[in-house]
Amino acid sequence: MNVMLRLSDAGERGALRAFLEKRECRVEEIAPDLLRVGLPHELHDQQARLEVDLYLRVWESLHDSRIEIVP
Repeated sequence: MNVMLRLSDAGERGALRAFLEKRECRVEEIAPDLLRVGLPHELHDQQARLEVDLYLRVWESLHDSRIEIVP
């Protein structure tokens, strides 16, 4: 499963990418403020979405930027 993420601060994309890669996610930069994220293991879509949401909540609690999941 892949998830598209839009950052409120494109300057944070490198740090977010490193954060997610440490959690073994695949990250591809699509645009300066847009990342495609894949999980390292196969999960049902609902489980994968919950895992990504958890990572994003942790990220947002540590940084002054917001992330939107793009449908």
